[in-house]
Amino acid sequence: MSENDKLEKRKRRTRSICILITVLFITVMLIMPLLSIIASSLKEGFSFYIKSITTPYVLSALKVTIVTIPVKNCVNPIRRPSAN
Repeated sequence: MSENDKLEKRKRRTRSICILITVLFITVMLIMPLLSIIASSLKEGFSFYIKSITTPYVLSALKVTIVTIPVKNCVNPIRRPSAN
């Protein structure tokens, strides 16, 4: 095996390990907690879930979120024009 072949093999192995670590991290830190939250929220049934997210308090919070996101997206470039 030449040096270039060894280097390419090492690069492929390193890349594979980095991808594996990334997939494991996303699974453990994002997907599993999300599935847990969804499962616990649907424990009482789907109709209970729909009733709970249509309360005035939750709808008000969603409205504030929907208004805040575009404002943030407009103000953020002004506050910090370049990351370079």
